[in-house]
Amino acid sequence: MKRKAEEIVGHKPLDPLSTSEPHPASKRPKVYYKDRLFLRRVPLTASFAKIKDSLGADKVKNLIWLKDMESGGFYGSCVVLMSASSDTKQVLDISTSKGGIKIDKKRIKVAEMFRKDDEDLFDGLVQREYPPVGN
Repeated sequence: MKRKAEEIVGHKPLDPLSTSEPHPASKRPKVYYKDRLFLRRVPLTASFAKIKDSLGADKVKNLIWLKDMESGGFYGSCVVLMSASSDTKQVLDISTSKGGIKIDKKRIKVAEMFRKDDEDLFDGLVQREYPPVGN
């Protein structure tokens, strides 16, 4: 009965485990910012000056400390605005090398940042030296 219905309709139902059909999210190409980096595993004792020193003082323009929605405290990630796209590539190359980039003897993870919307995070930013503590 099921096969007759498939023959009448003219196609097979999609198998959820099949990888032959691409998912709608994979159709859209991933686009990255050329002048921004996402830093993870940043120690809670980090400061803007320490991050500038580890990435390159002349390479970093601004930094946004990412904080927890509930407590308002810093959880170890931040977004860095770089001076130029070439600086972004240099920092990514250094981070993938054997030693990596360290802040307070802790190796941080550096990644490119996905472009999700056209909103500029750095408009009207007041730069803070230290991450937010929370409520």
